[in-house]
Amino acid sequence: MVAEYSKQILWQMMITFSEKMWSARWFSGLEFILWKKVRECSDDLTLREIADFNFYSGLASGWWMWDEKQKCEVFVELSEWLDIYSANS
Repeated sequence: MVAEYSKQILWQMMITFSEKMWSARWFSGLEFILWKKVRECSDDLTLREIADFNFYSGLASGWWMWDEKQKCEVFVELSEWLDIYSANS
């Protein structure tokens, strides 16, 4: 239950960030850009936002990303996401 709630909160936070930065519901590459910004404590995020992204992705044990085949956001487990991120950065 907590993980499902955390996934939804994380998804909404990612969309809110995308809309704030680029006026787009899901900016192309958002998952990679945002992951890097959170990890590097970017000035584009407040300390609270960084903490919240870390907290909810930790509770959910994953991260949202765009799936080209399904043409929508999908949630992936953290271990899978780290492999995907490493392969694309």
